[in-house]
Amino acid sequence: MRQHSLHGISGMGGVMFGDLPLAEAIASSFTGAMGTSLWGAVHAKVARVFQRDQGDEPATLLAELENNARLVASAEDAAAARQQLAPYWQFRFQALLREDPQIESELRDLVAELAPQLAQVHGAQVQTNNAYEGSSVFAAQGGNVIVHQAPPPPPEEESGR
Repeated sequence: MRQHSLHGISGMGGVMFGDLPLAEAIASSFTGAMGTSLWGAVHAKVARVFQRDQGDEPATLLAELENNARLVASAEDAAAARQQLAPYWQFRFQALLREDPQIESELRDLVAELAPQLAQVHGAQVQTNNAYEGSSVFAAQGGNVIVHQAPPPPPEEESGR
């Protein structure tokens, strides 16, 4: 689980929560609660957020929430299941924030509320990465890092030929 700072900023690329886009922070927190003792309370809060919308979509989303929670609860690797669901919910929360910017403070409060609870449920993770003398560090917790680098350029030919 990522650790988030609890102060929000608005920046280029969307609404931010600390150094993460708010939609990513809420999706990570939200899916992190799936299949845990926190799910009932989190589900109720997120359901209220989605039910603000009028029409048929909230009922569909609520059914999807329950289905996703069941998938996580029954998965052999719940952490991997959560990780696979998080991008989808990030997309949904981005759309929600675009449609209803007023929801930002409620989502921000929910992330701040969930951070310490999720740390207790999943255990806090600390990662320290150091790079020295122009080197690079590529790191992840509970995920993949895929790096595509171009090969180094060929050595320059001597200028006397």
